[in-house]
Amino acid sequence: MRDILAFGVEESARIPITILLAGYVRGLLDQVAEHASDLRAAAPHAWHEADWLQLRLAAVCHHAAPA
Repeated sequence: MRDILAFGVEESARIPITILLAGYVRGLLDQVAEHASDLRAAAPHAWHEADWLQLRLAAVCHHAAPA
């Protein structure tokens, strides 16, 4: 995810990380809209049951949290 944010956006160093993360999440949600049948509505009972979207959203929350 960091590579996408650092190298996938022109002049990303000038853009606040929260804006970059919001754009990243928007892209994730667009992918989900294309493949809606792959999305599970319920939260996983354990992390080993989480799907790709849940893990990526958790990573975004982790990176957006203040240090």
